[in-house]
Amino acid sequence: MYEEVLTTEDFSTICRTCLIQYDAETLLDIQGIYLLSGEVKLMDILMKYTTIEESETYPQHICTHCLVRTEEAYTFFEKCNESNAILSQITESVIKEMETEDRVDVSNLRAKVKTKQSLKL
Repeated sequence: MYEEVLTTEDFSTICRTCLIQYDAETLLDIQGIYLLSGEVKLMDILMKYTTIEESETYPQHICTHCLVRTEEAYTFFEKCNESNAILSQITESVIKEMETEDRVDVSNLRAKVKTKQSLKL
């Protein structure tokens, strides 16, 4: 919890994500930042992975420390999602293969039963 009291007058000099006060010149405009070589908008990342929403009434800046941490977190979460998708594909493939083998086994059993039945006749 923050011991000092923040007011809306401080909004031009605090980071939206950590609420630390900086010189206004060292803060970056939260709306104009794209990460990963311009692929992803910072605000989209914040809204996807946090409870932060776009709001003109809240601080509109981010410090460089939080910016770096956001990019690292985004990269980590995307890698986790990518890894999970690969694992899902692998397990789905194995399950389909097992189902196919089970169908083949059932077909072979039916053929053997028919053969034995015809031999008895």
